Amino acid sequence: MSYPNPVIIVDIMADIVNAANTAIIAKLQQYDPTIVKLNYQFGPPLEIYETLAQMSTANQALKYPLVALFQPITQKKGAVNGIDSRTPLRLIIARWSNATDKAADRYDRNFRPVLIPVFAELLYQMSISRAIATTTYEKIPMDYKEWPYWDNDGKNPVVDCVDIIEISNLELNFRYKNC
Repeated sequence: MSYPNPVIIVDIMADIVNAANTAIIAKLQQYDPTIVKLNYQFGPPLEIYETLAQMSTANQALKYPLVALFQPITQKKGAVNGIDSRTPLRLIIARWSNATDKAADRYDRNFRPVLIPVFAELLYQMSISRAIATTTYEKIPMDYKEWPYWDNDGKNPVVDCVDIIEISNLELNFRYKNC
């Protein structure tokens, strides 16, 4: 008897972000033709900060919209039969903004046309992923925050002025990976 292939969460999330990108990119580009794709990053917050800082500030279109999965990731193993792990994740969806924008402008420019649709598409892709055991996207437990002009009390791991949706305690049940 052999143990099933290990679940690699950063890879599963990459697949989910890629599927969301495919599903939503045309809509995002209708709103803003400079959007190239969803930029998926994962790692410790400092590493994500360094990666974004290394990207040219002239290339905001390659940085944003950003989907960042923060590590470390704690996997709770053995809790449910047939499930490899139950894992609370923390991620953000970010888009560049102007430091002088007011909250109402941020909702018109970033939240309504970009951040909220990306969030909804990510949840939908999670709900249909064969790697995740869930019934519907409405039942995925999480804490959800909208941050106009995110400064995160000086702990912002993103180098630019951004608006974000922060998702924490995102409880996903990852299925065993078939060979």
